[in-house]
Amino acid sequence: MNRENLKAFIQDGKIVFDSASQNGLSKRDVFNVAHAFGLWLKDKMARDETNISISVGTDKSEICGKIKDVFLKSFSNDRFLVYDAQVTYLPALFLMTIRQNVTGCVFISLGDKDSTVVSIEFMTRLGKMGDKEVCEFIDNLTYSNKKIDLIVPEFSLDSNLKHFAEMTRQRICQRINATDFSRPLRGLKFVIDANDGLGSFVIDKILLPLGAEVVEVKGTDLVAKHCRNVSANAGIIFDYNLQTLSYVSRDYGLLSKEAFTFLVSQLVDTGEDEDITFLTNYKVSSRTVSYASKNKKCTFEVNSAENDLIERQRFLNENGVSCPAAIYSDGRCCFSENYYLSDPVYTLFRLIMKIISLKEDGKRIDDLVSPFFQNSGEWLIKNDSFDKAGYARTVLTAFEGRCLREDRLKTEAGDGCVRCKGMDFDFEIVVENEEDLSVRINASATKTVNILLKEIYAFLKNFTSLNVDEIESVF
Repeated sequence: MNRENLKAFIQDGKIVFDSASQNGLSKRDVFNVAHAFGLWLKDKMARDETNISISVGTDKSEICGKIKDVFLKSFSNDRFLVYDAQVTYLPALFLMTIRQNVTGCVFISLGDKDSTVVSIEFMTRLGKMGDKEVCEFIDNLTYSNKKIDLIVPEFSLDSNLKHFAEMTRQRICQRINATDFSRPLRGLKFVIDANDGLGSFVIDKILLPLGAEVVEVKGTDLVAKHCRNVSANAGIIFDYNLQTLSYVSRDYGLLSKEAFTFLVSQLVDTGEDEDITFLTNYKVSSRTVSYASKNKKCTFEVNSAENDLIERQRFLNENGVSCPAAIYSDGRCCFSENYYLSDPVYTLFRLIMKIISLKEDGKRIDDLVSPFFQNSGEWLIKNDSFDKAGYARTVLTAFEGRCLREDRLKTEAGDGCVRCKGMDFDFEIVVENEEDLSVRINASATKTVNILLKEIYAFLKNFTSLNVDEIESVF
C-alpha cells in the first residue's frame, strides 16, 4: 500500500482499519508503518539515534496481540530498544515516556470486544500524536521485502499496568485523611460495569485493595438497580478499552450529558476568585453554565473540531487561561494536570475525592446533580425565523395536530399556547414573545420528564428555524 492510500486510514490521530476486510492493512503494511514511525522518532524525538526505545501495548483482544507482534518484529529489525507493555491502556502506556524515558509508544485496540476494527495510536513524551504528525511519519514509508515471519523479535516485558495501579493507589492514599491509611476506601460501595474490558483491573488492582466494596454487573439498567439495592456511593460504566466513563446515580440512574458536564466541572479544585474555562465538543445548556458558576467563575467554550480540542486546551493553559478539563460528548475527560490524557481512571480518582468531600458534609453526589432531575422544568427555544409570529403559529398548529392524534393526551389550544394532559403528567408549549417559545413539563416522576422532553425535542428539531440547543444539550 502506498503512502497516500495509507493516509486515508488516519482518523483523529489514529490509523483505523477493519482487520476482517481485504481492503484493510496487511501484515506487510503494518510492518512498514512501524518502520516509518521509528524513522520519524529518530529524526524528531531523539538526540542520540542509537538510543531509540519504543513500547507497544494492546487491549485484551487476540487480534491486537497479533498486530503487536508485527510491530515488535519491525522495531527489533531496526535495532531499537523494544518494550512489550502487554495488555495495558493508553494512559498507563504513555507514562513510560515520562517515567522510563521511552522515546515513543504504540497502542493497539478495538472499539469493543466483538469488533474487528483496529485502532493504532502513537505517542511521544509530548502526548498523543494527531493527524498532522501521523501523516508526517507516513511520508517516511518505504517498502520492505524482509521476510517478516523469520524475524525473531527481541524485547523486554514491562508490567506497566501493574505499576500504574500502584501509582493510583498511592495517589488515593495520600489524598484521603483516613484512619486506615492502607485501606482508605473502607465504607465506600461501587457498582461497576467493565464491559468485559480493561476496567476489571480498576476493580481488582485499585478499588478492592483499598477496601472499597464493588458489585460487578453488566448493563446500565442493572448498574442503576444495584446502586439502589446496595445503597452504592456511585455506579460506574467503563467502555471496553477504558477510554470513557459514564456515571450512574443511585437516585436518578445514568446521568444525562447535561448533568455529567456539570459534575465534571465540580471535580476541579479552584480558588473562589479564579476564572476557569471548560472545553467541550458539544453545546452546553444555560442551566449547566448557571449551576457550574455558583461557586466559581466558569466559562464553557465549545469547539466542535474534535481534533483541536486538546490542542486548544494546551493553548489556553500556555497562554494564561486556566482550562483544567476538556469534556467530550462520549464521556471522555481530559484533565490538564493529568498530561491532557483521556483517562477514566483519573476521572474516577477525582470522583472519589468528591464523594468523600461531600460525605464529610453529610451529602452525596446525587444531592449535587439533583437540580437536573426535577419533576418539572422549563426550556427556552429561540425562534430564528424571519416571520417570527407566523412561524410560531405554524409550530403550534403542527404540535396541536400531533398531540390530538395521541389517545393518551387531552389537548387544548389557546392563544399562543398548546397544553396537553396525561395520566400523571402535563406539558405545554407557549409563545412567550416574538423571539421565544417555552416548553414546560410537570410529571410525577423525573424519568417521565426526560421521556416527554425527548419526544418533544424529536418533533421540534424538524423545524429548521427553531434553535433547540437548550433541549439538545440535555441528552
